[in-house]
Amino acid sequence: MHKGAEPEGMETGQIRSQITSNNSATEKETYMKILAMSALALMCSMPAFSQSDSSKDAKSGKMMSMTGCVSEKDGKYMMMNKQHPEGVMLMTSEEMKPHVGHQMKVSGMMDNSKDHMGMKVSSMKMMSTTCEPTK
Repeated sequence: MHKGAEPEGMETGQIRSQITSNNSATEKETYMKILAMSALALMCSMPAFSQSDSSKDAKSGKMMSMTGCVSEKDGKYMMMNKQHPEGVMLMTSEEMKPHVGHQMKVSGMMDNSKDHMGMKVSSMKMMSTTCEPTK
């Protein structure tokens, strides 16, 4: 074979095509390995980001219903029950003063901040005109 001569049975275009496809396959393998490693790293880090310091955060943004006694505390209306003896602040455009001392069932979106646990009330229903104090 002379210098610059093509191997027998192969044309120049075929040789270039074979070299390009070999490089392309290697590049694809490398790309897939990087992609798989990135996905693995992301999956391993997700539990660390999803852990929260308080159980209040787990309920934030979720629709919930709760039943309890409505009271007024520092000019804010709170619902207290056995699960929430400190109270959940009720955020609503409804006038709550007539419901103080009543047992109510409220539904809405939990909205928790550093300062308080609250609920953006979307509906409420009086269960009783009296309330037993929580213990």
